[in-house]
Amino acid sequence: MRMTPRAHGCAICSALEKPSQRRRMSRRSDVHRFTQRDVAPEEIPNATRLDYQFRRMPDPRIYDLLDFRLPRLSPRTGLYPLPPVGVGTGNIESLTSYITRLAQAHDVSTYILLARYLRLRVLQAKLAGSLGTSKKWKRHFLEDAHTLNGMTDRVGDWTFALEESTGIANLQYLTMAVWKGIFSSQGLLRNRRAWCAACYHEWQASGQVIYEPLLWALADVSICPTHQRTLGVFT
Repeated sequence: MRMTPRAHGCAICSALEKPSQRRRMSRRSDVHRFTQRDVAPEEIPNATRLDYQFRRMPDPRIYDLLDFRLPRLSPRTGLYPLPPVGVGTGNIESLTSYITRLAQAHDVSTYILLARYLRLRVLQAKLAGSLGTSKKWKRHFLEDAHTLNGMTDRVGDWTFALEESTGIANLQYLTMAVWKGIFSSQGLLRNRRAWCAACYHEWQASGQVIYEPLLWALADVSICPTHQRTLGVFT
C-alpha cells in the first residue's frame, strides 16, 4: 500500500507537503496555543484572529437571559412640552399666559396656535361642536379669551387639548376651574390683562421667565401682593 507523505513522518516527506497543508496545520497549532491562556487581541496574528474570536464567543445560552422586548416610549406630542411657571405656589401661571408662551416657543402668533392647531384637536375630540365658523369663532374667541382662566365648560375642553398636545398634565390648575362650586363665576375675572411693572423688571433682571400669574386675572385683585403696587391694566 502506498503511503502518503504525511504517514512517513520523516523530514523529506514533511518537506514534500503542500504549502497550504503546512499553513492549515500551523494555524491550528496557533489557535490552540492562544486559547490556552488569556491574551490581548493585538497579540494574535492576523491569520488566526478570526478562529480565535470564534472560539472565544460566549455561550449562546446567555442570550436567553436577555430581554429583547422594545421599551415603552411616551406618545408623541405635537407641541413642545413647555412646563408652566409657579406650579404649587400662589403665583401659578394663568392658562392664557401659558398659551402665549407656547405660541412664542413655536414662533407663531397666539391666534395661529389656537385656530390652526388646538382648535382642530378640540374638534377632533368632539369636545367643542359649537365653535362655529372660523370668522365667527375668531371674533367671539378674542372677545372671551379671558374666560379660559375661569370655570366654564370650555376650560376643560381646551386644557384637555393642551395636555394631549404637549404631554403636560394637570393644566386645569392654571385656571379657576378647580375652585368651581366654591367661588361664583360672576365678576370673577377681569376682561383686560393686568400687569406689575416691578415683577416684570425683577424677572427680567434675574433671567427668569416672563409670564402672567393667574392672580392677576382676578377682578378683585388690584394690588401686587409681592411689591404692594397697583396693577396696571391694558386698555
